[in-house]
Amino acid sequence: MEIEQFLRTDEEAVDHRIHCVIFLIPASSYNNSVEIDKLKLFQNDVKQRDIPFFYVLTQFDRVDATLRNSPQNLPIHPKLATYVKDLTSQLKVDPSFVTATINYAGESCCQEILDILALRIIDKAIGLCQDRFKAQYNRAKNS
Repeated sequence: MEIEQFLRTDEEAVDHRIHCVIFLIPASSYNNSVEIDKLKLFQNDVKQRDIPFFYVLTQFDRVDATLRNSPQNLPIHPKLATYVKDLTSQLKVDPSFVTATINYAGESCCQEILDILALRIIDKAIGLCQDRFKAQYNRAKNS
């Protein structure tokens, strides 16, 4: 697989390294055991390489169509907690490793809220990368 080869590349130059891995899982198939097993393999490989990662449940509006018109309710949606609990149990990760989003579908009424959801994902990725670089810097400084 191309992804496996990509993860196994030991690139020295910082600009060629993998800084963060974001696993996207459609909310409608978050409990597919075959896919979960594949994710576990990739997750283990990423962990071994000390690469930060997290999961995004995408298309959560397919779980509840009312979210399409009120995406601001996603963080407090009653099914979201159940999905996150089930997924983190299967993947053996902390719930802070999982977030959710609603995919764009050409709407204009809620675009600002959808942008905020997307920006939260980007912010999480940047924060994980920053934490990783700080840890690497501190290890290098102390050795």
